[in-house]
Amino acid sequence: PDGFRFTFTLPLDEASFHGKEGFSGQSYTYLYHSKYGSPETDAQPQQIESATLSKDRKSIVVKCANLRVGYVQEFELPQFTSKAEPLWHRMAYYTLNKIPVKAK
Repeated sequence: PDGFRFTFTLPLDEASFHGKEGFSGQSYTYLYHSKYGSPETDAQPQQIESATLSKDRKSIVVKCANLRVGYVQEFELPQFTSKAEPLWHRMAYYTLNKIPVKAK
């Protein structure tokens, strides 16, 4: 309800993880109209509060203060590495249609 979980196929090298440092992103939307295409509209930077590496080092939970429903959430991940190789794709995009209710 307050962020995203990024899951990786290989464990990250702990030395390449520095908390929320290096994460960046923005949220934006598109204009909907009969003509095809639109520029990104109403862009705002992501306010990243924290990033937590799981014990198995295969996922990171990133908490954001300003998630916006109906907007594309764009993230650029830091240059993480596993023991074998660097992360191939550092960009992630997700259209947030609904924020889930926090479990009690």
